[in-house]
Amino acid sequence: MKVCMTYSYLTPHIGGVEHHMELLARELVKEGHEVSFIVSSWSGNNTEFPVTYCWTPFELFKAPIMPTFPLKALREEFDIMHTHATMPFVS
Repeated sequence: MKVCMTYSYLTPHIGGVEHHMELLARELVKEGHEVSFIVSSWSGNNTEFPVTYCWTPFELFKAPIMPTFPLKALREEFDIMHTHATMPFVS
């Protein structure tokens, strides 16, 4: 199964959601699933998983605005897209 997780940031950015996503992704990979991420360009570089970075021109109320997210998300087919927390124009 192809799983895509989305959020504003990914490790090495420090945060509870980022840590949770990484742990969840590792367990899904152990079960044989393909896991990838779509995050903001302000996220740290993660080399453990396939990551798509979205252009992020600014933040609004501490949430990165990613206008290219829809194009990046529609470029591939996923069985599940799991969005963590509230993301403007994604949730």
